[in-house]
Amino acid sequence: MQPIIIDNFLPSYYMDLINETIKSPTFNWFYHESISGWDNKYTAEGINFLDNQQGFYHNILFEDSTSFIFDLIKPMFASIPSAFDIEIESIFRARLGFFIPNGQSGSHYPHVDYSFDHKVLLVYTEDSDGDTIFYNENNETTEGELTVALRNTPKKNQAVLFDGLTLHSSSIPEKHTTRTAFNINLICKK
Repeated sequence: MQPIIIDNFLPSYYMDLINETIKSPTFNWFYHESISGWDNKYTAEGINFLDNQQGFYHNILFEDSTSFIFDLIKPMFASIPSAFDIEIESIFRARLGFFIPNGQSGSHYPHVDYSFDHKVLLVYTEDSDGDTIFYNENNETTEGELTVALRNTPKKNQAVLFDGLTLHSSSIPEKHTTRTAFNINLICKK
């Protein structure tokens, strides 16, 4: 499945409200030393994989817990089926990722979020650099050379749906001060 990209995914006033909330000085972000794994076994022509894998996250939905912004995000969840013409069985994880420049240029390690059949929806909250890179290979490729299928530059209010078993990697921003995106993991009905 090639990624499906939709611009202007949500009403602009709603995306602005989300941004106002997550950019508030009282919003809690959590540091992770290795945002996309501890070990890189891949190479890809033209891609520099960073040794520095740090980033910040905020879990909105994870296992049996929800964030204080869960109710704010529920309308986003409700928008997914009609926007992408899919039927959702479950949304089992939703989190925000937040990256800042770190003086290096490059990408996080290629990974899949989970090793079972699922879909991933990325929703960018702002224009930024720090491309998301999609590879032609999937989770069955455990090491070696990867080939780039698509590079997508974050655009405010853009949603990208793709097969969760596709290897992918985020990148840190260099020209912008932040890169923030929702990562929503879901299972679709057959």
